[in-house]
Formats: sequence, C-alpha cells, structure tokens
Amino acid sequence: MLVEYDTVITRLLVHLHRWGVAHDDPLYAEVARPAARLRSDRADAAAAGR
Repeated sequence: MLVEYDTVITRLLVHLHRWGVAHDDPLYAEVARPAARLRSDRADAAAAGR
C-alpha cells in the first residue's frame, strides 16, 4: 500500500475522532476498516524486518 494513502487514512481517522464522530457512524466505520488493515500491514512488515 502506498505510504501517502496510509497517511491520509490515518489522518482522516484522527480528525473523525477529534470531531467526536461516533464509532458506529458509517463514515467512521468505512475509514476504520482500511486503517486496521494498514496497521496490520505495518506490523507484518516490522515483524519481517522490512
């Protein structure tokens, strides 16, 4: 996944959190899904030493 995409998704999730958007809001859920996948991808890359 592209680093820029990762940064945009993470930043959007932070903004939604700071704006008080509920975690069950459809937009929050749509942003949280790829954010979780990206977090997992980073953890896998770190474990593999990349």
